Amino acid sequence: MFRTVLILTGLIASLRADEVCTGEAFKPSCPKGEVIVVQSASLGVPHVGRCPQVDIGVVGCSVDVLSFMDYRCSGRPSCQVSLPDDQMDASGCPPDAKDFLLVEYQCTSVQTREIADCGEDVQPQELVGAKGAISSYKEARNQLYGQQGKCHWRVQSPKGTNIAFSILDFGTAATKMNFTEPLCHYVMTITDVKSGRKATVTCGGMERSREVIQTGSEAEIVRILKHTTHLSPEYLVTYTVTDESNGVEVVLGSWKLLMFVFLFAIGH
Repeated sequence: MFRTVLILTGLIASLRADEVCTGEAFKPSCPKGEVIVVQSASLGVPHVGRCPQVDIGVVGCSVDVLSFMDYRCSGRPSCQVSLPDDQMDASGCPPDAKDFLLVEYQCTSVQTREIADCGEDVQPQELVGAKGAISSYKEARNQLYGQQGKCHWRVQSPKGTNIAFSILDFGTAATKMNFTEPLCHYVMTITDVKSGRKATVTCGGMERSREVIQTGSEAEIVRILKHTTHLSPEYLVTYTVTDESNGVEVVLGSWKLLMFVFLFAIGH
């Protein structure tokens, strides 16, 4: 099932709804340059559908499992969650309710760079549009174990504008489960070039969506590899350019955004 929605980057994408029955797996996969963003997820049987096709006595009972599905799938190009899954809690519903999963998700375009693609000799990457999303996910992460590298972006917008940064945090479930180990592979710092104000971004907060910092027309973003836990939640940093005088969002395509990507070694 598909319906059209306005996604983070201002582009039109399809929102897909998947019903997963016991013995099956939720296995979404996005094209290169896109990641999964789960919009809703429920464990249980809100209605009669593909599973079950008839009322087996559990219809109408379901539990919100968005934070769990965020932890397992959101921010990644692909994932797999099989049913039944003992880590998903369907407390309050009959035992058979945990055998049914309904997920709505979309593939969202993001900006992400390989460590191998970073370097001082890399030409600036030019983006068109006044908003977008930077992903914490990095492919071929197993090649980076033990490396403490930094990737650096410089985001510029026209004079008379501001850049508002927010986070879409897919690690709230880990926070609720009181994990004691570091959560995210990467930490980002966002710095207002003019004032020097700085904000640090990582996953594992209490709120899924929250504002981070508003900068002037030029900001620097540094992504730092912190640790290499096998399954770590991801996050998106979204940015939107607004008119400095009235806070109104700049029309898409009205200017060009330059993002400079460099690689820095720790200690430099």
